[in-house]
Amino acid sequence: MDNENIPTDQLLEPPNTFMFSVRECVSAFQLNQFSIGLKNPQERALFLADERAAMTAYRLSDVQMEMIEQRDWTGLIAGGGHVLAIVKIAYSLGILHHEVGAHMCGMSYQEMKAQLPCESDLLPQDIDSRGQQ
Repeated sequence: MDNENIPTDQLLEPPNTFMFSVRECVSAFQLNQFSIGLKNPQERALFLADERAAMTAYRLSDVQMEMIEQRDWTGLIAGGGHVLAIVKIAYSLGILHHEVGAHMCGMSYQEMKAQLPCESDLLPQDIDSRGQQ
């Protein structure tokens, strides 16, 4: 496939896409276990009370802990974090998945929000099967 006519922000090749294979999953196993563990309210409370202690209990690397402390969502995902697991860290901190996505796109949440479609007051039950109101 010829990539010359595709905008660089839409290429499905590094650095715009992060591979998530068995190798990445294994390399970030502790990170993903920690993240998924935040589904548990007690784990979230421990994390919010003392982030460093909670991360140390899961034996995260110093690099992983620094990325979490810096809210480096892109680095965590590039380092093997599963996107759905990493979003659990963000949610625990009150950060929206849109903010994580904006970080991964190299823009602020406000910049990304301006590019989102306009809000709609319609709910699915307000639209018939033909897409009409």
